[in-house]
Amino acid sequence: MANWAGFAALFFKFRFPQVPFILTLQEGDPIPYIKHKVRFVFPLFKKIFTRADIIQTISRYLADWAREMGYKGGVEVIPNGVDVKKFTADVQSRALDKENVILITTSRLVEKNGIKDIINALKFLPNVKLRILGAGPLESELKLLATGLPVEFV
Repeated sequence: MANWAGFAALFFKFRFPQVPFILTLQEGDPIPYIKHKVRFVFPLFKKIFTRADIIQTISRYLADWAREMGYKGGVEVIPNGVDVKKFTADVQSRALDKENVILITTSRLVEKNGIKDIINALKFLPNVKLRILGAGPLESELKLLATGLPVEFV
């Protein structure tokens, strides 16, 4: 929930309860931070989640976050995607092959970006390497988690 528009949707839902309220989450700061940010209206903020008919998120982290905020229904997780037709460069011309996959993330190293999930998945993907270009409060924890795995912090 990146802005205060959720409150407008909540008030609309109070006024027109028969209209489905679909909430999409693309980011979610830690709950203690949200409590500090919205202060005394936090109980009303939680109602945004409890009154939603459907919640769609871009990650499991955000799905769990919605549940922590009180949402009881099923959450649809639809990760951000990429149009692979726009990225059709000849693999050989880049000296890459299907047996040598390199993932790159350029993001802030915070919980909501799901980098822990990527690092944990590497245990099951022997031909995949990860390059992390970013900084943030989880940097030390991620480096420890990545010990012995093909992860490079750039």
